[in-house]
Parts: sequence; C-alpha cells; structure tokens
Amino acid sequence: MRKPLEDIISVPKIKVANRHHILFHLTDASEQITSLIEEVQKGALSEKDFRISLKHAYHHLNWAWNGRKARKEELEAISDQNFAEWRLFPSDIRIEDGG
Repeated sequence: MRKPLEDIISVPKIKVANRHHILFHLTDASEQITSLIEEVQKGALSEKDFRISLKHAYHHLNWAWNGRKARKEELEAISDQNFAEWRLFPSDIRIEDGG
C-alpha cells in the first residue's frame, strides 16, 4: 500500500477561493473517467468515443485548474475569452518535469 504524499514530504495546504467551481469540474471529470473505465472494461469503446470521452475529462480538469483563481463574477458570467483559455491544457503545468 502506498503512503500518502503528505507522509513522505511536506506538502503545503493551499487556500482555494473557488472550491465549488473546482469540485464541480473535478467531480464531472471523475464521473467521465469512471464511465470511460467501465466502457474499456466491457470492450465496448471505439477510438472515436475514447477520444471524445478523454476530451470531456480534460475539459473539466483544465477548467478546474485554469479557473481556480477566478473571481466570483468571472465564474458567474464567463467571457468568451475565459471560456477559450480555461478549456486549454494549463500553460503553467509541465508534465515532463513533474512541475
């Protein structure tokens, strides 16, 4: 069994101003991934549907991260610019270096 990360290194707690926004998008992404896993287990998933499902999950993960610091007003009346930017993979997360 793996130890929680907090037991291995010191992980600072972050204050999240938009917890409702983040939880909404993480929950939606989680539901999409759970459904995707079920479809893969059944062997009933085409590559097209796999792509669509992953895009949907990424959309919500990206929105959770990119909109995490948005003001309440921005979340209530999302501009076209924010919609376009928040749906993209975060520019401040680099997978290859773990940061």
